[in-house]
Amino acid sequence: MVNVAGFLSVQKLTTNVTGHFAFFVDEVFKLNFWQGFVYFLYIFFFFLGSIVSNFS
Repeated sequence: MVNVAGFLSVQKLTTNVTGHFAFFVDEVFKLNFWQGFVYFLYIFFFFLGSIVSNFS
């Protein structure tokens, strides 16, 4: 929540992976679903990598 509010107020990303969620919400809010999907993929693959590395 803090990341989204910060990004929407100052238009600057100040975090790493959680900042991609702010970009995702911003793009969906602007109805730019394709770019939002790209940011969703960043988040998805981050979690996928975390899950895969847990089993290694």
